[in-house]
Amino acid sequence: MTEAVVDVNDAPGEGCKCDRKQAPNVCLIIDIVACVLVGLCAVLDLITFTGIPSVILDIYLVALSFLALSAEARMFRPLRSIIYNWIKFVYFLTSYTGRGLYFIFLGSITINESALSYIGGGFTIFAGFFLIIMNCRFKFPVYMDWQVVKEEAAGKARAQAEQAFRTPSSAASTPGGGGESSYSPPGGHVI
Repeated sequence: MTEAVVDVNDAPGEGCKCDRKQAPNVCLIIDIVACVLVGLCAVLDLITFTGIPSVILDIYLVALSFLALSAEARMFRPLRSIIYNWIKFVYFLTSYTGRGLYFIFLGSITINESALSYIGGGFTIFAGFFLIIMNCRFKFPVYMDWQVVKEEAAGKARAQAEQAFRTPSSAASTPGGGGESSYSPPGGHVI
């Protein structure tokens, strides 16, 4: 099965309000800068070692910024199947609004006593609001993972099989052993 890329800008009757290549690229650059700043703040804080709680938070910041970069890297088709192995656990990051809220959270926990953390955290919070506003203003492409499509198809097949198993056959459900039942629900409407 091949990967499906669904571009919501191609919907009938919907015109694209943005340049299809420029707006996602601008978001990509801003998000990469935000993640690098958060990672840099965390690594510098790890080097200075200000205490065990700070070390734990900085390790989380490095991991969380890696997840955000992974979500951005889904833009590149060859990386999608590799990234899906860990992004499926935080799939809300695949939407621009989800990623924007994530960046607001990430920026707020980045801020500590250092000036660089204020810059990195502030820029990351700005990037989060920027993503949310851009997602409301423009229609960005939606990148579908072929694994998700395959899992949805398997889920539908399971649901149909369960429904067929639960639905009694007409021959077994009628007392006469076959044919249509003459029962009509009150009001005469069959749903």
